[in-house]
Amino acid sequence: MEGVEVHYPLEAAERELPELDRADGDQAEGVVSQGRSGTVPASASVFQEPRAFLHMLPRCYPYAFEFRHKSWYDDDIYQLLRAHDVALCISDHHDAPSPWEVTARHIYLRGHGPDGRYKNHYPDRILRTWARHIAEWRRERRTVFVYFDNDQKSAAPTDARRLVEILQRTGRK
Repeated sequence: MEGVEVHYPLEAAERELPELDRADGDQAEGVVSQGRSGTVPASASVFQEPRAFLHMLPRCYPYAFEFRHKSWYDDDIYQLLRAHDVALCISDHHDAPSPWEVTARHIYLRGHGPDGRYKNHYPDRILRTWARHIAEWRRERRTVFVYFDNDQKSAAPTDARRLVEILQRTGRK
């Protein structure tokens, strides 16, 4: 099944995951929190059976899956992610915006821009809503990662700063 982005430390993937070939040559994209990006090989059989893929992951890293097809948003997938403490990436990507479903001790919130197409600044009302969610998750003692990917015309760093300011003003940081 296509439409999966795997957020996983690339160095660990290269070292610890076996080489898996796909008949159609597709790969799942990997993004590293340090900012490096690359691809993590994925086989068709792995994504036909996500449980097998999750069992291959070393437990020493926080993982998040960003699905780019709405068919992945399913209670069985959420339960599987919870069983492995893997976060469903909360994303507003235009192809398949995710539900705000918590599946791990950590949260990965990824903003692709107000229309999910990597551009434009978020309105204050959206950032205030995010701040309320972040505050709630922090009260639940969850680690929260926020990544702004609306990087056209430098919107991402500006929106990140605005979100931090909102959190500071409301005492929610």
